[in-house]
Amino acid sequence: MKTDFNYFEQLHQALLAAGNPNSVEAMSAYMRHQFEFYGLKNPERKKLLRNFILENGSVPPISEETIKFYWGEPYREMHYILMEHLEKQKTHSKKESINLIEWLITHQSWWVSVDFVASHLLGKYVLNFGDEAKQTLENWNNSENIWLVRSTLIFQLSYKEKTDFELIKQFISKHLHSNEFFIQKAIGWALRQYARTDSEAVFDFVNRNELKPLSKREALKHFKP
Repeated sequence: MKTDFNYFEQLHQALLAAGNPNSVEAMSAYMRHQFEFYGLKNPERKKLLRNFILENGSVPPISEETIKFYWGEPYREMHYILMEHLEKQKTHSKKESINLIEWLITHQSWWVSVDFVASHLLGKYVLNFGDEAKQTLENWNNSENIWLVRSTLIFQLSYKEKTDFELIKQFISKHLHSNEFFIQKAIGWALRQYARTDSEAVFDFVNRNELKPLSKREALKHFKP
């Protein structure tokens, strides 16, 4: 029986063999050349994974050691596979997983992975361990790491009526004057999403605060003039 490490090493080799060198440059440029790629677009990657599972069995439970090893590899498609598997493995249901979630956010950081981890792992984790997670969220919101800050702003995107809007306002208020693009964008995104649940509350908050133009534009994107 394969260990989780051997399973992912065999998957890594399969991805390498199937990769399309002609797609690598465009995919790398989209990520500002921060990562390497096998050269497999999403449909191709998902098809390969399905076939790999048919031939090799289901993905085994993955240890933190294996996660960190392959997350440390530069291939972005492998990062996507790991993220999706961690969600299926219900990593968010274990109290100690907050440390791994923080590690994922702060390593190989870029908006695609950070946003997935924030909404799919952190968001579900906070629903499970809300009160205990609040101090960690406050620490992250006060962090100098922009990806931790962004995560505190967007982890509630799917919450709808469960959204703690007071917490959103608290976290946003500390970063209203940030010049960081990814923070401004996250502020607007969080407000725009909650406006689907309570547009008046969002409109009132925007009018009472001096948001950066990008944040305000994003927040009010679906409001009719």
